[in-house]
Amino acid sequence: MSISENPRVFLVWRRESDQIKPVDPEQIKNNVAIVIDVLRATTNCIVLLKNGAKEIHVRITPEEARNVKETKFPDALLVGERNMERIEDFDLGNSPYKNDQESARNRIVGKIIIFSSTNFPKGLSKAKTATRIFIGAIVNANAVAYTSFKEAKRMKCNIVLVLSGGPSELKAREDLAAASLIAKILENEGCILDDFLKEDMKIVEGLEHFAAINSSHARNLYSKGFSDDVIFSVKNVISIVPEYLKDKDKIILL
Repeated sequence: MSISENPRVFLVWRRESDQIKPVDPEQIKNNVAIVIDVLRATTNCIVLLKNGAKEIHVRITPEEARNVKETKFPDALLVGERNMERIEDFDLGNSPYKNDQESARNRIVGKIIIFSSTNFPKGLSKAKTATRIFIGAIVNANAVAYTSFKEAKRMKCNIVLVLSGGPSELKAREDLAAASLIAKILENEGCILDDFLKEDMKIVEGLEHFAAINSSHARNLYSKGFSDDVIFSVKNVISIVPEYLKDKDKIILL
């Protein structure tokens, strides 16, 4: 990107099958990345840090999470879920709504979090060649968009939206809704949206919140009694931006 240009904005799906065309590695390398997993990993990470968590270490399997706690951070909280339910011996589940209640906040403040998630770590891995990696969702869409724009302008680079997605449907609608909202903010700031991003945005454009609350994964959460999480996760009301530090393999509050 030349000095005079505004950042371009690209969209990358974690799953290759969701891509309109193969991913160009140059869309990620040395750029600013925003990793998104609305229901519920990135929303939960945002809530955990908002409520005073010191840092978050993300692992795919519960076994990996337990090992990190046992060998490095014995006082850490284990947070995560499988099949949408809290893992039996974990301290907290993957519920941003429940983790924003006072009883949970009192446990979270000042703690290191070991977080087990299936798709989110793969989204982080997809973004690993980016220079800055921010954590985004609908709840912090404004904050993460403006922060990413500022950093991309400062670094004279582009922005890539990395959607973690899930196995429940083609092109996870809740993640695409977040990407669309963030992209619109960036476009208003003068960013240039990639044609393939604009093509995918047409799926949810103008109906982002409706798409999110009616997505396949949202319906699965309703069936498990987690409707509060879905409603919580589609409100753009949090002004913090977490960042994943590659060299330290942890998420902190920017």
